[in-house]
Amino acid sequence: MTVMSVRLKVFLIIASVVVLITASSMAVSIITAQNQILETLERDMLLVTNLANEYISGEIDLLKANASSVAHRIKASESNEMMQVLIEQVAAYENFTTITIFNEAGKIEASYGPEPAPEEIVMGRYGSRAFEGLPAITTSHLDHLGNLVFHVFVPVDDYYYQSIIGEKAPNPKIVACTVPGHFFSERMSQFLIWDAGNIIIEDEEGTLIANVYHELVAEQVNFLELAQRDHRYQDAARVTRRMISGELGADRVMIENTDAVFAFMPITASEDGWSIGVIAPIAESPFYKVRLLIVIAGAISLCLGLAAAVLASGIIAQPSFFKQGIEGSG
Repeated sequence: MTVMSVRLKVFLIIASVVVLITASSMAVSIITAQNQILETLERDMLLVTNLANEYISGEIDLLKANASSVAHRIKASESNEMMQVLIEQVAAYENFTTITIFNEAGKIEASYGPEPAPEEIVMGRYGSRAFEGLPAITTSHLDHLGNLVFHVFVPVDDYYYQSIIGEKAPNPKIVACTVPGHFFSERMSQFLIWDAGNIIIEDEEGTLIANVYHELVAEQVNFLELAQRDHRYQDAARVTRRMISGELGADRVMIENTDAVFAFMPITASEDGWSIGVIAPIAESPFYKVRLLIVIAGAISLCLGLAAAVLASGIIAQPSFFKQGIEGSG
C-alpha cells in the first residue's frame, strides 16, 4: 500500500469524524438556541400584550367616564337648554363627534353632531345594558354616512342602584356618545414591535377593530372569513378562534409568508369579549442572527478540523511513523 493511499484513507476517516461532530454540534446548537429564543420571545410578547391591555383598558374606562360626565351634565340641565348643553359637551370632549339622547322606547329626544347612533343598536344588547344602569361600548360599524364609528352608551340616571332598591325611573333615558372608528387604532399606532410587528384588537366575532394598518380596520377584516377564501390566513384564523374563546397565550403563526409569534389575551375592561394581540416577526428577533453565528462558528470549526485532518494524515502516513510505532511496541 503506497504512502499516498494510506494518507488519503487516514484523511477521509478523520475528515468524516470531524464533519459528523461539527454537523451534530451545529444541529444541536441551532435547535437549542431556537427553542430558547422562541420561549423568551413568547414571554416577552406576552409581557408587551399585558402592558398594551392595561393601556387600552384605561382608554376604555376613560371613554366610559367621559360619557358618564356628559350624562350627569344632561341630567342637571333643563329641557329648554338641552341643545346648547349637547353643543358644549361635543366641544368639550374631542373624541365625541355626536351626542344623542334616547328615551325608553329607543327614540331620539335630542342629538347634536353629524350622525346620531342608530335606533336598532339602542334597542339591542348595548342599549339594554345602558337602560339597566351599566355603560357599554359597541364594536365598530359603518354609520349611514359610511364612516366607521363606535358608540359609548351610558345611563342618565343610576338605574342599576334603583333596580337594587326596587325603584323604577319614571322616564329612563340613555346617552350615546359617538367615537371615530380609528380611535383605538391611533392609540395602538404609538407602539411598534421592531420594524413590522404591531398590536391588534379584535371584537367578540374576530373582526379587526384596531391596528396600525388603518385600512384593514376600515375594511373590517376578519381572519376567520379570510381563511375561508385564502389558505395563507389559516394560522391567523386558528389564533383568532383562541382569542374569541377568551384564551391567554402565544402561538407561532405564518401570515402572508411572514413567520411570527402571536401573543394574545382578553381585554380586561371589555365586557363584550374583545381581545388584544401582539404580532412580532421572528425574522426581526435575535434568532436568525444567532443561527448565522452558529453556522459561521461551525464552518470555521469544520475548516480547522479538515486542516488538522490533512496535517494528521500526512504525519501518520509517513513510514517513520510506523517504524517508530513498531520499535516502541517492541
